[in-house]
Amino acid sequence: MSGINSTSPLIDRQTTSADSSSRKDRSKSLVERLFASKLTPWATVAVFLGSLYIWSSLDHSYPVFDAAAHSLDSSAVKQWLCHPRDWTVESFTNLLRMQPTYPAGSWIFNGFLKIFAGDSHWAENFILGVHLTILSVCTWFLSFKLCKDQLKANLAVIFVNCSPLILGLEHTPLIDLPHAAFYSAFMLALVSWWQTNTWKRALVAGLLLGVYCLTKQVAICYSAPLLAVMAFILLRRRSYQALGQVATIGLIAATLLCSWIVPNFQFLLNFTKIRRALTAGDTGLSHVMSVTLEYLVLLVQSFSPLMFLGLLGCAARLRVSNWSPYWPLAVSAICSIPAVVWAAISNGAISPRFGVPIMVVLAILLAEGCANILRRSKTGQVASTVLIVLSVVQAFAICFQPYTLPAKPVNKNGVTLEFGSIPLYDVLGLNDSSDFLTMTLPYQRGGDLWKQEWLLEHIENVERGRAVYVNVLVNLLHFNHGTLNIIAKERRSNIQVVTWRACMSCTADTFDFTDGDLRSMQWLVLKTGDEQQGLFDSKSRVSWGRIERVLAKGGQFVEDARQVLPDGTELVLYRNKQWIWHQANVNVPANSAPAVVPVNSAR
Repeated sequence: MSGINSTSPLIDRQTTSADSSSRKDRSKSLVERLFASKLTPWATVAVFLGSLYIWSSLDHSYPVFDAAAHSLDSSAVKQWLCHPRDWTVESFTNLLRMQPTYPAGSWIFNGFLKIFAGDSHWAENFILGVHLTILSVCTWFLSFKLCKDQLKANLAVIFVNCSPLILGLEHTPLIDLPHAAFYSAFMLALVSWWQTNTWKRALVAGLLLGVYCLTKQVAICYSAPLLAVMAFILLRRRSYQALGQVATIGLIAATLLCSWIVPNFQFLLNFTKIRRALTAGDTGLSHVMSVTLEYLVLLVQSFSPLMFLGLLGCAARLRVSNWSPYWPLAVSAICSIPAVVWAAISNGAISPRFGVPIMVVLAILLAEGCANILRRSKTGQVASTVLIVLSVVQAFAICFQPYTLPAKPVNKNGVTLEFGSIPLYDVLGLNDSSDFLTMTLPYQRGGDLWKQEWLLEHIENVERGRAVYVNVLVNLLHFNHGTLNIIAKERRSNIQVVTWRACMSCTADTFDFTDGDLRSMQWLVLKTGDEQQGLFDSKSRVSWGRIERVLAKGGQFVEDARQVLPDGTELVLYRNKQWIWHQANVNVPANSAPAVVPVNSAR
């Protein structure tokens, strides 16, 4: 009896606890139970991945400009990875120098994925899906690590996928979606280490920080200030072992980043001087303040005014203690803004893509506020549900709008020049800053507005399958050697696309050639009207005038075909007379490559 009596209070307490937990679960609203489900984050990832692949099946565009260059670079890394005999110190150094304006981290990762996915249109979208999955999963774990709340973590995944900036980056193979994905992975590792200081976690955080910095150099702006603040806190606490771990995290990352900086140091030095010469302008306080304000407005538009207003509304109803666990995210985002703005002023260009990690921060903060409001009252449930539903509807409207509404403007010949906007874009204020949403949709594949498919098909018909080099002397958004290379690869063409225009910055190229270079080319492609505007210096403009005179004389090259483009200019195709004679007198096998040397074949 005594044993029974002694255990009965424990049984009563367990029963009472179970009943209390059951009543607590029953007291949750249907909305809360739905969004707090363990299946919600996986369903969210599946829905947005599915929409990405549905969008891809409807896509009528090719990667343009930088997107095409990044795609080609990852394909080059894939080829290098697939040939272990070429793994030498010299070849690895050349790999790091392949595109010296950006670190090679994204291309190495994407090239590794292409070993399994292939090198097609679908492979690019598969890689984008992998980065989106990494972003979503790491955002969930990061949010849960900070707040220990299933509902808040689930909502964070929903909101980060609904950001217009993230949606736009899902649709083009730039390096900014990997930037967001590896930011969330690095922050997850750093927060895990901060909560439990161990050497193992410090090493993992250091490696992920190094990978993150090799994705895009602007990552330093988001990580270095946060590490400095953590070091200051630990120094005040006299936690010297943890302070040593912070130093180790920074040292590992710096070592990995130097593997890219050292081989490209001279180029980066010259590139910085050129950019400063091109973009020298006002750096006064008023100009800095106006650019900062412009950047903040772009960030609001990138997160969408709808969700940003929701964040402000939630913040107004919550105490400071609700937001205190998120201080590492806040420090990372806030401290990055001045550095990114100053970099933008120095480079002469400002883009919302610089702030893509801030979308992760804002999504997690909005999830915190939305979840707390949802649990407060019936009114809070309604308001939170409306916000979530409208955010998702907005995301799908932005994602699929080019295929549901007509494009504009249309020129006098009825040719569509570019996709336009929809009323929702006007409401969101995205018309002037949505290059990341529309840059992959400047022309339709079926219509071939910019005659790139026509150009390749024409040369293939003339050459009857022979391998030839085509030198593209055009470097514009709609027409450039990178995009033409992508189209040639999709067609499995024998045509090798090269260029003599070396990209020195986002706004200017250098151009130079010799008579020997000119003789080595079978085909040249020019576009009338605007080539001189994109040349960097007087030497390049003189060289351009010289090649125009050579082509006008018609001694070595003869005009073979021309086509009118939608902007009113003409695409002109020249063929080497010597190559015509060579074909007429020598039986060249269809699969043999001509003895020519491509010049500046990498953008």
